[in-house]
Amino acid sequence: MFIGAILTCVPAAYLMHRKGRRVGLSVGGAFGVLSGVLGYFALENRSFPLLIGSGFCLGIFDGFSDFLRFAASEAVSSHPQFQGSAVSIALSGGALCSVVGPQLGTVSDQGGGFQV
Repeated sequence: MFIGAILTCVPAAYLMHRKGRRVGLSVGGAFGVLSGVLGYFALENRSFPLLIGSGFCLGIFDGFSDFLRFAASEAVSSHPQFQGSAVSIALSGGALCSVVGPQLGTVSDQGGGFQV
């Protein structure tokens, strides 16, 4: 995951500079979806290489999503008084997901879940 994020930060910045934040964040989101799909198949097939691929794609997603705070700031650039709030909301959403996500995983696993 960290290798994917490290290798992606500079190309992501270049892509967003050339094509815009919308395109860059969409590409990053596609890698996030691919990470979830590969992770599912890794668990289903008990495949360590697929799990590594899933983590790498998650790192690529992370490399792109680090630019979200700049996109939030640019979205309200015509109203400078809201830039701080926009960045705070964008970052707070990530913090909230880091708490809620594992709890959802715990609740959804009550029915038996995957057997390792």
